[in-house]
Amino acid sequence: EQVNIASAWMGFGSMLGYLVGTILGVLELFVGIFACYCILAVVLTAGAVLTFLSNDAGQNMALYEKVKVAPSPPSMRTVNGLWHLFSDPFRCRNFLWVFVTRFLVMFGFNTVTAFLENYVRDSIPSPYVVFGIEIESYVLATALMMGIVLVGSVIAAFGSGFVANKIGRKPVVYIASGLMAGVILVYVFWVNYQWDLFLIVFFGIGYGSYISVDWALAA
Repeated sequence: EQVNIASAWMGFGSMLGYLVGTILGVLELFVGIFACYCILAVVLTAGAVLTFLSNDAGQNMALYEKVKVAPSPPSMRTVNGLWHLFSDPFRCRNFLWVFVTRFLVMFGFNTVTAFLENYVRDSIPSPYVVFGIEIESYVLATALMMGIVLVGSVIAAFGSGFVANKIGRKPVVYIASGLMAGVILVYVFWVNYQWDLFLIVFFGIGYGSYISVDWALAA
């Protein structure tokens, strides 16, 4: 149960960071790229300082004493040792499947987000209309879609750990993956910006749920 909740908080933090980063990207149009990089530098520095100050070495040692110490890893000084260091985990069938499925999901998500601007520009006719409001720029239209994806991800990431406690981790992963795949299949056959905005909420919910529970599944 604690692993599920911890995984949910990790996913929530990741998705919230993505969301803030997207907002910052839109601000670049108004304040300039130099100001955006200054803001990023401040945020990264603050995160590093908070991590350093909140680290309790005594508590870490107490937890370490309670955990069974694993066998020493293979030596990294030899080619054979390096090979076993990276290949031994894949002898576990469960780890192999988690690795492969995570690779495929991350590959799919990053492909969608990387080429989302091209999709909006080349496949959806402009102007982009949302409830009667016209958006002339495909850049802003893409940013709106990404923002909605990440809002859905943040909401789902926060609640997915609690859902996993009720129905299990694997069902959450199955449902989340199905949501993402279903939305993309609809995009292949149907192009409408307003409906795309509605559907992409479910894509974000699927991704946020997956990324939160998947870490607990691996653990």
